Amino acid sequence: MFPQRLKECRLKARLTMKEVGQTLNMAQSTISGYENGSRKPDLDNLHRLADFYNVSCDFLLGRTDEQTEMLFPPTTLSEKEQQFLQDALNLYRKYR
Repeated sequence: MFPQRLKECRLKARLTMKEVGQTLNMAQSTISGYENGSRKPDLDNLHRLADFYNVSCDFLLGRTDEQTEMLFPPTTLSEKEQQFLQDALNLYRKYR
């Protein structure tokens, strides 16, 4: 169930595996492995993925069908707004 849910979240957000990997500092091959079921995330990465997609870990794991809706899907943001948020996130990660 996890691979399907993870891919569903990514497609809903209209992101590529590469974009997700870059944002979360994970290799594209790692994201691919999670989505095709050949790899399983550790607890830390599971939480990071759930937080990124604004869903619960239980939703990603298939333990519930209730998910938290994304506050503002990336598709509603302009490219300039997306870049601004990406830059802010990178700055936060650099200095936390």
